[in-house]
Amino acid sequence: MELRHHYEDIIRSEFIKKGGNIQRKSPHYMTVEHSLRLASWFEHSAFIKIDINEFDTNTVSFTYGDSHPTFSPKVNDGKEYRKNFIHIKSY
Repeated sequence: MELRHHYEDIIRSEFIKKGGNIQRKSPHYMTVEHSLRLASWFEHSAFIKIDINEFDTNTVSFTYGDSHPTFSPKVNDGKEYRKNFIHIKSY
């Protein structure tokens, strides 16, 4: 969990630099679209759909994949989304 919090701190700091508005210390984790892979992790899986317009987009960012490997110094495969996140307001 210590590393998870470290990566969250990095994202939080960079999010603020890009003009993001922090509302919470701990993020809510969600996926874009339903994920059959994630659903397979649980015996009685469920999901909800929330239209992006229901969010204050100045408070939303996302990483491509899990933030832990995305920001881990141990993962250096040259993929463009490594060490990066997307501030949804920029779209």
